[in-house]
Amino acid sequence: MTIETLAIPTDEQIRSLHERYAPTEEAFELVYTHCRIVCALAEQLLDRCRSPLNADLVRAGSLLHDIGVYRLYGAAGQLDHDNYIRHGVLGHALLRDLGFPERISRFCSHHTGVGLTRDDVLRQCLPAAGG
Repeated sequence: MTIETLAIPTDEQIRSLHERYAPTEEAFELVYTHCRIVCALAEQLLDRCRSPLNADLVRAGSLLHDIGVYRLYGAAGQLDHDNYIRHGVLGHALLRDLGFPERISRFCSHHTGVGLTRDDVLRQCLPAAGG
């Protein structure tokens, strides 16, 4: 699959990415199923609101928004819960490095940490976005 020339990936291409980056079958089932549920809800909202948004873009973004979670699994298959808030920026970086357009990568980084202030991050000892 050549992502570089891809404007909006197909469902099959997205599923293939999930399968490629999921460290275990269990992780794949958990994350991909969640993304499919989010996608179904987003499509219901689009239908109800008769939104001018690009439905294909929303679908792809919904299906990819948690792809960064796979980067938080250790060698033993355990999820790093302490750094979970970083899965959005990790997913953004992954998709960017694969050549996805920014408008798709942003679905990852823009759904975590929304509304957190610098003080919230410091008080809760949350990991910084870059490290």
